[in-house]
Amino acid sequence: ICLTDWEDRDVIRVLRCRHGFHRDCVDHWLREGADRCPVCRKDAVKLASSSSS
Repeated sequence: ICLTDWEDRDVIRVLRCRHGFHRDCVDHWLREGADRCPVCRKDAVKLASSSSS
């Protein structure tokens, strides 16, 4: 994951744990199968819950 400093025009994505990353970098991280924050290892995204009837 990229840990480069943010610039004024960078687009940032903030995860559930409130850690922020460049959007493109963290999106790539998540698409590659990671589901946890690379800093604190907490769940990065909220998974959709499946409800059974």
